[in-house]
Amino acid sequence: MITSKLMQGLGWADPVEWAAVLDDACDRHGIITPKRIAMFLANTGHESNGGRAIRENLNYKPSALVAQWPKYFSPEYAEEVGRTDAHPADQKAIAEAAYGGRMGNKNPGDGWRFIGRGLMQTTGRYNYEKLAQTMGMLVDDLPSWIETKEAPPRARRSTGPPTAATNWPTLTRWTSAGSGSTAA
Repeated sequence: MITSKLMQGLGWADPVEWAAVLDDACDRHGIITPKRIAMFLANTGHESNGGRAIRENLNYKPSALVAQWPKYFSPEYAEEVGRTDAHPADQKAIAEAAYGGRMGNKNPGDGWRFIGRGLMQTTGRYNYEKLAQTMGMLVDDLPSWIETKEAPPRARRSTGPPTAATNWPTLTRWTSAGSGSTAA
């Protein structure tokens, strides 16, 4: 059971609200053993900074771009698009360079359109398509839906299971934790 005391101890933002939402979502999606809950909360807590980051922040300095994605950013290009004292980061250009042409991103603009969102930071057209199919939605509707449904609880316009609980079993090998399987 996910309680506000547990969420507060883990350092989550809005622990009372997140506990209620995640406890319900985990129960509905079979994340019910202590090990599965622990892995789920560790995974989502890391990816979302304890429920604080529902949309990927690509506000990188040039040195961080080169360190994070050396294959996609030369020092010169990183200086051009990264955050410096002279200019803000060009987050769209960063997303296109880092994610364009991979993870199923095939169309111009897909790298930016399918940046990380939600508690699991679902990234890339391929993962958005899988999630859209699971949710019974159109892939193009999913980015804004995730930001609405998985916004911090007080900012949500409506309630619903976070996509993290819905899609977690398809995204991670740790879903077998606590099931008696040797996979986790």
